[in-house]
Amino acid sequence: MRLWCLALFSVAILVSDGCGGGGGGGCGTPGSTTECSSGDICSNLSGDGNECRKICTSQADCPADQSCNGIANTDVKSCQPKSGSTATPPPTPTATPK
Repeated sequence: MRLWCLALFSVAILVSDGCGGGGGGGCGTPGSTTECSSGDICSNLSGDGNECRKICTSQADCPADQSCNGIANTDVKSCQPKSGSTATPPPTPTATPK
């Protein structure tokens, strides 16, 4: 049973690590959109490397826990975690009783 739970947890981590507006998924070049999903851009995050994030033009485009900040060496902005905030952890998988 433990092995099954560990395998399920590993799959949940892999699925939650993809590129998307909520963030996640490393990318190589800040300002590039080729490595990200539609509507996302590779953003340089303070202390966290590069990550695909939702493109924004104003704070209203971002969730409350994110700020519409500029991307280094570009004139584009993306929704980035506010200083001191942490990413929402993936949901904890639960085993289905037999």
